[in-house]
Amino acid sequence: MSKDIARSFNVPDGLLLDRIETLRHEVRLSVRSPRRTARCARCGVRSPRIHQTHRRRVVHDWIGDRRVILVIAVRRFHCAPCGKPFTEAIPGHRPRRQHTDHAEERILAELRGRSLAAVGQDLGVDDHTVAAVLRDALRGHPVSWPTRGDLRIGLDGHGATKGSAPCTVTELRLGRLLAVLPNDRQETIRAFLRSMPRDVQDRVTEVCTDLDHGFPATIAAELPHARHVADRFHVIQLANRLLDQVRRVVQDPKRPIPKRVWLLGKEKLRSREMEAIVMWGERYPVLWELWVCKEDLRQVYEVRHRRIAAYRLRTVTERYRSLPSGYARVFAGTLERWREPILNFFTEHRTTNGYTEGLHRKFKMLQRVSFGFRNIETYIAKITLACVPLWLVLHHTQFR
Repeated sequence: MSKDIARSFNVPDGLLLDRIETLRHEVRLSVRSPRRTARCARCGVRSPRIHQTHRRRVVHDWIGDRRVILVIAVRRFHCAPCGKPFTEAIPGHRPRRQHTDHAEERILAELRGRSLAAVGQDLGVDDHTVAAVLRDALRGHPVSWPTRGDLRIGLDGHGATKGSAPCTVTELRLGRLLAVLPNDRQETIRAFLRSMPRDVQDRVTEVCTDLDHGFPATIAAELPHARHVADRFHVIQLANRLLDQVRRVVQDPKRPIPKRVWLLGKEKLRSREMEAIVMWGERYPVLWELWVCKEDLRQVYEVRHRRIAAYRLRTVTERYRSLPSGYARVFAGTLERWREPILNFFTEHRTTNGYTEGLHRKFKMLQRVSFGFRNIETYIAKITLACVPLWLVLHHTQFR
């Protein structure tokens, strides 16, 4: 009967349940080890000589509004070969911890979609303790590389804590988060790519990035055999930013030009919105030309063949360069420098960083739920926990 009760309370194997005490806010389980001897951690010799015994209270689980407390009878043995006392190892509990491994697993399960403060309040645990459990579980979490098939890697930075921009690394073919680097500096990305196993490096066929100027050299140095693809979303985003920047420069402060209609795709415009673009385009011809160029650039991505796309991209680039705006000429230079990565999109895969951008939306929701993060390590651990299966996290931590 006692074994069945112990199993219902998830008492670790290797401990005997002696007594159950039910109080108003907690349930106390008195447990002990059934062994008469213990193995010394220094020399490995078993000792039967007990030096002293004391009781340790640790949080083990939660049932409704009650905490389950393990009251563990911990013994210290005297080791004859070493001549020193040592504490016996307790199954399911690590030294100097106020919670058992089962309690920490429960905290991680509650944390997957909730904030640290909310989980701490519900479980009656301090926020710093919850954060420490989270960081400890995800610290040193290995990258789960796909074991077969070609790899298409996505690299993209995103905003997190103040003054930091972590870089998200994904596998785009399978849709899998690989890692979140603490920053998007090129030396950090190079170190990560260099740490990839050799067989994994050989299977990387494409790397999709934004238009950061450091990516071409980094990918050419670390993955010279892989195609570098400029993400379609970021190319169109730059064209929209250029159009909006010119709009803010040329508009009359007393009569501002609407923003939204210029950034929408042509196919999404209603008739009255298209009329507004024509009306403002007659008044500001440079805006009209930039809008036409932006739409032509979007149409380039509808082409199926690389040769036709190369011709249309060259035409759009020359049109940007011929405009009287200095911003447009700078953007034309950007398109020229990134011509090869842009055209690498036109393969059988047509790779984009859409999965990575979807993860970034999820990360932003977690930031809002948690009211932001001040510690970058806690932030990386939190978003990794939300995207990686819990069994995989527990399998690679010291809980198992």
